[in-house]
Amino acid sequence: MLHYELLKKAGGTIDVRHNNNGDATWTFIKRRKAKIYPSLEQLIAGVYIGINTEHFVVNEEDLDYLYASTYYTYQQLKTYHENKPDPNQLNLFES
Repeated sequence: MLHYELLKKAGGTIDVRHNNNGDATWTFIKRRKAKIYPSLEQLIAGVYIGINTEHFVVNEEDLDYLYASTYYTYQQLKTYHENKPDPNQLNLFES
């Protein structure tokens, strides 16, 4: 499930993606860059206070790829993103 909200003071939007089982990621999107955080507290510290907290950054276009996955925990989503196949790589053994 995905919820989003416009944050006027921060100048971006926030996405909360969760599976109703307690697993969720928090994403702050601004200027076509998405910062994905493991918790709301870390998002607030990073966006509003400027503290460097655990997060990873992707282009806004990559969110469709991540949101189409079945992963909902931060670490699973981060690993999934890091192992994304290169679209320009030639795969000779693809069936």
